[in-house]
Amino acid sequence: MKNIETAFNTIASKIDAYKEKNQKLFLESYTNVLWEIIEEKDAIQEIENMNHTPQEWRNILQLVLLKGLREEGVQQNHQLTPDGIGFLFAFILETLHPSYQNLKLFDNAVGMGNLLFTVQQSLSLNRENISSLGIDVDESLIEVAEATAQFLNLPSETYVLDGLSPIENFEADIALSEPAVGFYPDDTRAALFSSHDKDEHTYAHHLLIEAAMKQVKRNSFGLFLLPSNFLSSPQSGNMKTFLSREVYLQGVFQLPTSLFKDKASEKSLFLLQKHGENAQQQQVLAYPIKSLKDINELEKFTKIFKEWAQSFAQKGE
Repeated sequence: MKNIETAFNTIASKIDAYKEKNQKLFLESYTNVLWEIIEEKDAIQEIENMNHTPQEWRNILQLVLLKGLREEGVQQNHQLTPDGIGFLFAFILETLHPSYQNLKLFDNAVGMGNLLFTVQQSLSLNRENISSLGIDVDESLIEVAEATAQFLNLPSETYVLDGLSPIENFEADIALSEPAVGFYPDDTRAALFSSHDKDEHTYAHHLLIEAAMKQVKRNSFGLFLLPSNFLSSPQSGNMKTFLSREVYLQGVFQLPTSLFKDKASEKSLFLLQKHGENAQQQQVLAYPIKSLKDINELEKFTKIFKEWAQSFAQKGE
């Protein structure tokens, strides 16, 4: 624990010094300091001498980001997906891909990359060639994600792009995301999607889910962190049109209510599967996870999920 604290203080102090000297905001300072460490031999040696695993370094960088964002004030779309939820993503996706190698992950609302990199690292522990691609319309967030991926030595590409933009010559094996909730302003572009609304601006998270699932291979899964009322909210009828045409809704996993300030902000994980020759509608697994801290509750969920997941006729590569 002491070594973790030393590493945290080393990175955080470098960022604070850079921020004060150059009169920059936190995210820009974080990005520039990480690149300085990556590119300077002496700085790299100092980091390597701390002997932390890549997973520990990701946790350290997450703590640094949390500290800096808290001190500076944080926009809603600049918040980090908590690790507990990230590990839940990883468990579900690992279980659905028990022996797969060479997986390509895709997040079209990648933000600072914390969710994507948590899953990528977890899948890489017993698999080879796990790569990722993340896009986001916010350049400052993409710069953070790119620097973090390089620091952690993760094979990841990140681009400043609208989340609805098609990625040419790229098919993902897995889509995952926590898309921001709101309205998408470009009605002309939204009209290209089944989930668009004809009477008003379309919900951005609806469009982002559809765009992400268009980018994955046939039979492949997408896992998304969404408002729990996703399928009963206004415009849900438009989303159900997409669900009936192109994907199967296979699972809904409600997160503990204690994680959220009120019922309106509650979220769940929604598991989708793209239509294909090896995909069919299964009995939807709807499970309320009561706690992410109670070991017995988590063991109960993992047992039920593993048994349910055996119904998928997935074949590893």
